[in-house]
Amino acid sequence: MLLLLPYSEFLRRLAEPRNIADVVLVFLLVYGVFEARSGTRATPMAAGIAALAILYWLSIKQELATLEFVLRGALLYIGVAIIVLFQTEIRQALINFGNRFRMPFTRRHHGQFGEGVYDEIVLAATTLASTKTGALIVIERTVGLRNVTDEG
Repeated sequence: MLLLLPYSEFLRRLAEPRNIADVVLVFLLVYGVFEARSGTRATPMAAGIAALAILYWLSIKQELATLEFVLRGALLYIGVAIIVLFQTEIRQALINFGNRFRMPFTRRHHGQFGEGVYDEIVLAATTLASTKTGALIVIERTVGLRNVTDEG
């Protein structure tokens, strides 16, 4: 049940440090989700799921029994569908979250190669270009590439 507070009481409660931290953390979480999914195929899929949710809500409000029955059956599997459909985006978001909030005692991996590796890449690209041979050059940075090469 939603209690309506007077405006002054609402502002007094909002000004408490715990509530400010709560609002800031929710803002950062929502911002991170929007940032992670922008420009990916997750956006149209999320819009499709939202459209189904709105259609289900409308079927309840307009008392469309058959449509409500069908959509209620689909809602049983929506959690699994979200995990399967957004697997890549969820993995990427967790990797980004882990990279941003590393424990202070963990050591950052700065790379295993010295400065000479860049000269080797330029030499390889020049050699390939002279023979008109295509290549895919991948440079590992903060996220390991083992899962890509295993699945590749």
